[in-house]
Amino acid sequence: MTKSLRNNLLLALLIILWTAACSPASPAITSSEALQIQPGVGIGSIKLGMPMEEVSTIIGKPDRMTGSAMEYLELGFAVLSGHGETVGAIMIGDSAGGDLSKAFKGKTSEGIGMGSSEQEIQDAFGEPAPALTPPEKLMVVEGEKQGSKTLRYPDRSLTFVLRENRLVHITLR
Repeated sequence: MTKSLRNNLLLALLIILWTAACSPASPAITSSEALQIQPGVGIGSIKLGMPMEEVSTIIGKPDRMTGSAMEYLELGFAVLSGHGETVGAIMIGDSAGGDLSKAFKGKTSEGIGMGSSEQEIQDAFGEPAPALTPPEKLMVVEGEKQGSKTLRYPDRSLTFVLRENRLVHITLR
């Protein structure tokens, strides 16, 4: 092999390695379908209490930041920071039953996901906790007047919001 050919091959190899190192990493999660909802734990590899900086390592850059919330609009959820820059809550879907609810395709191991009915949720998780006491109770009643209902499972750090008897929003805390 001539010295010129060897230098050209070495240069080509260096360009390939440099390009690979400088290219943005593709997110490990490209569909919410792979994200299993784990009550009291998290969704997929995103765990409550983990450092917020690890979220973007796992999923990639958020579509939008709103305050301390990393919003993944195409996946249908947001990750909110808690104390000490750790994951404090994961909000899945949206209480209006809009685009975020339609985007999220993940489910619990019991098969509960967006569109599940109140009966399906209760069959999977049992009776929800009693209604909240004032002033929070006023918010629940107001929401129920607007066609939504909240089912709380504090022992599982889980809250479901239903609209027209279909699951549209989940909060993990």
